[in-house]
Amino acid sequence: RIGADIPDHPTMRPAAHQDPGELIVPGKACIMPRALIPWILAALLVALTGSAALPGEPPPRLILLPIQDRIGDPELAAAVEQTVREELAGRYVLARGENVRNGLRAGRIRDAGATTPVRLAKMARNLEADTFLSITIHRAAAVPVPDITLSGQSFEAGKNTLGWAGFRSASGLDGRRMLGRGVIEDLNELTRRTARRLIGDFLRPDANLSDRITVPTPVEGTFRRGLINTSTMSRMAVLPFDSEVTRKPQVAAEIATAAILAVLHRKGVPLTHPGTVDETLRRRYQQRYGGLDDLSRAALLLAGGATRFITGTVEIFELSGGIEPVPWIALGARVVDVESGQVLWIGGLERTGREGENIFGVHRVHSPGVLLDGMLNAVSAAFLSTIEE
Repeated sequence: RIGADIPDHPTMRPAAHQDPGELIVPGKACIMPRALIPWILAALLVALTGSAALPGEPPPRLILLPIQDRIGDPELAAAVEQTVREELAGRYVLARGENVRNGLRAGRIRDAGATTPVRLAKMARNLEADTFLSITIHRAAAVPVPDITLSGQSFEAGKNTLGWAGFRSASGLDGRRMLGRGVIEDLNELTRRTARRLIGDFLRPDANLSDRITVPTPVEGTFRRGLINTSTMSRMAVLPFDSEVTRKPQVAAEIATAAILAVLHRKGVPLTHPGTVDETLRRRYQQRYGGLDDLSRAALLLAGGATRFITGTVEIFELSGGIEPVPWIALGARVVDVESGQVLWIGGLERTGREGENIFGVHRVHSPGVLLDGMLNAVSAAFLSTIEE
């Protein structure tokens, strides 16, 4: 508040003219109401720590679901859970793990990440929390070089939208410098580092984007009409990808599905919760996800509110190169209108981890998840540029 009763010097005001509910900022011609100070501090707290708690208030409550261990390594899953809890400590109040497991058993829920948020509403009320966080270990290898792929999703009970999706993958060779320094040889250490980066993405969604690789956007088969505003875009569903690879096809399909969820979320695309998609497909007994019939598409539109869905096929998912493996990935994707069944966009991409390196091997990609993330980022940029709202 600046008025005629304020003296010429901006930092001075007679005591008789100073409101006890105001704070004069030294060196500035402005007056700050003291009531705004806690809110300003809260905004700084969110920016610096990711915590949504106001000063003097307890942190928000969060239900951390059991780690989805797709590799069958309980020790590694325990390391991931411990790291996640350490990173969330002080920022959220976590429901006790025993109470979470009891709630899942009472609701006969085997995989909470693939369950509709509506089914989790009762469990959320009992645990006095609305937000769920699910972490999945998709892939891990200790030799010849440690490699790990993790994903995460958060959502609120009773809402069929996805609140957050993250994807992180790493190789022990990612940080290698001159003379072989920077190599991580221990899988447990690499896993903890990757889990911390994943939770960092959850706490600060707008940060940590500079370390993603860049893959040129494919132009074949696309018609550029200008980038759309994803904040006004109608909701989209991600259907599970298929896989035609000969070795562990299910793993490749699940990794691609988790990666495209995270990529689209980073781009601001509103997404239907994957549990809603999975339950719709199960009820319709759909096994080939890429070709939905009329009733299945209608059910998807009614249950999840999605007007489009994306799915695809992983055609190649390999590592080659001996003691310093390099990924080779090929995939195709298609975007379909839910109401009409019309294919709106179709395209694909094939890349190896060596395509971006220079003569000294710098910028070589060793993690298949890192390469896949970059490829799907390019693919999504291609089809988003063709959508008109």
